[in-house]
Amino acid sequence: LRIDDIPQDQHQKTLAITVNTFILSQITMDSARAEAFSQLVRSRKSVRAFDERVVEQQVLEAILDDCKWAPSWCNTHPYVLAVARGEKVDRLRAKLCAKYDQAMAATHRGVLSQASLWLRGGTPDGDYNAMLKYPKHLQKHRVSCAKGLYGLLDIAREDKAARESQDRRNFEFFDASTVIFVFVEGSMGPFSPLDAGFCMDTLLLAAHARGVGTCAQGSLAMWGSPVREEFPDIPEGYKLLCGVSMGYEKKDAKINTFRPDREPVRVVGM
Repeated sequence: LRIDDIPQDQHQKTLAITVNTFILSQITMDSARAEAFSQLVRSRKSVRAFDERVVEQQVLEAILDDCKWAPSWCNTHPYVLAVARGEKVDRLRAKLCAKYDQAMAATHRGVLSQASLWLRGGTPDGDYNAMLKYPKHLQKHRVSCAKGLYGLLDIAREDKAARESQDRRNFEFFDASTVIFVFVEGSMGPFSPLDAGFCMDTLLLAAHARGVGTCAQGSLAMWGSPVREEFPDIPEGYKLLCGVSMGYEKKDAKINTFRPDREPVRVVGM
């Protein structure tokens, strides 16, 4: 239908209808996009058991390509993502588990054993303290999360062996086929980790959108030396912030049903 085919006295009415139809279609599209985004965000979770499937190269590349669109101060992106796959993952798993086992053994034996471990260079040597003490008003959320997770797995508080075994799973990468270690530029104070956080959020959501599970892990920053051995080309002055285990969710794993409650975002001034 051409405008010339419409009677002159109906032009204005037709134009109004056309504009309104366009506006309504845009509102519908915007609403659909918003709903899709909310569903993506709310359905994402930390996966703590992966199956044997390997994330395909093209899928991984697409996820990482999305990360370049993450917000960054002056578009600097002051971080490096070190990607481990295949034999490199196996070597890192073995090295980090050995570090964990030595640390736990020294803890059980007492102060002298811990001192010996320190002299041998076996204590955590990461760039950040991953064993920090939480403020009281945040510690309660940490405790609640731990109770929920261990409760789901039927691990009693006094069962230290079972707790250590589950804790060790962090350094096994929960059997993930891909692990990404996040390094940040060390001279920018809190701002390079802030930008890395934007990147990680994009990474987790981009993976989830493609059916790939992830688990962000601060524990993977405890020992930096084994990671640097595998990635000798990390730029000087960059610090290991954390790691992200990535792969396909093991659907029958009970631990993957864990979904802690979410507290409302604390807001003032509204």
